[in-house]
Amino acid sequence: TRIKRIAEGIGQGRPISAFGREVEEILRRVVPQGK
Repeated sequence: TRIKRIAEGIGQGRPISAFGREVEEILRRVVPQGK
């Protein structure tokens, strides 16, 4: 899953900022924008 890939990358020492787009996409799917 995406979250697992992100967690693995962070575990390898990659900065969280490198996953900014992935995190944005996940949040976009989780948080409804229709309000």
